[in-house]
Amino acid sequence: QAQSALQQAEVLCGYTVYIDLVRPLYPEKECYTTGMTREIDRCRWALDTARAGHAFQLHVEEGQQVLPGQLLMEFDLAALTARGLDLTTPVVVTNSETFDGVLCAAESGANVALSAPLLRLIPKSGQNCPEPG
Repeated sequence: QAQSALQQAEVLCGYTVYIDLVRPLYPEKECYTTGMTREIDRCRWALDTARAGHAFQLHVEEGQQVLPGQLLMEFDLAALTARGLDLTTPVVVTNSETFDGVLCAAESGANVALSAPLLRLIPKSGQNCPEPG
C-alpha cells in the first residue's frame, strides 16, 4: 500500500530521513522535507500545496482548541478522485502510550459514517477518556 501511495502522490512531503530513503525511487517528484519537531511546517506545506488544486478548505486555525466531532476541514472528493489519488487516510495517535488500547471503531476496510467515531480509546486504569461529542 505504501508503494502504491508513493507512486500516486503528486508530491512527497515528510521527515527528511524518511523522504531521503524513497527520493531516489521517485526522482521526478517534488519533495518537501523538514527535520524532527517541524511537523506543523510539513502539514502547512502539504495543505498549501493541496489548496493550490482547490481540493481542501480548512475550518480551524493553527493552535485552535477543537471539540470532539467539530468539522476540521472539507475536501473535494470528486477533484481528488479525478486526479487518481488514493484516498486512504492514515490516522496517527501520537499519545498512544497514555492508553491501554487504541482500537478501530469500524471493521477493517469498512466505511465510517459521518460523525461516527474512528477510534475507541481504552484508558489506563484510573483515567477517563473524553467521550465523543
